[in-house]
Amino acid sequence: RDELIHACDTEVADLDLGRSPLGQGRVLCITVYSGPDLDVGSGPGKALFVDTTEPGVLEAFKPWLERESALKVWHNYGFDRHVLYNHGVDVVGFGGDTMHMARLWDASRLAGYSLAALTEELVGR
Repeated sequence: RDELIHACDTEVADLDLGRSPLGQGRVLCITVYSGPDLDVGSGPGKALFVDTTEPGVLEAFKPWLERESALKVWHNYGFDRHVLYNHGVDVVGFGGDTMHMARLWDASRLAGYSLAALTEELVGR
């Protein structure tokens, strides 16, 4: 549903962290959370886990990932966009980047900007 803002994240393997994600890495999955009311098949408020290691699954989600009107918020959008682009998916519909928002909120964080550290501090879990 395009009126929602979707929180998205990827998990990637076969990546040399000392290099740019361009041209490397294999997307293992995409997780999408679309709010407390949307039911993606396992009850309202549950995240959708997209196993992209299964043939054809990433291709099935490509039209949604490339839809400008489907706003997506990422944590380190540049990374996720690059690794998906390596698979022929041109992600659009940018709704925000929580890592960059956190840097704007506090540019001197000693704990860093990982999603785990931010979640622990801001949500307490």
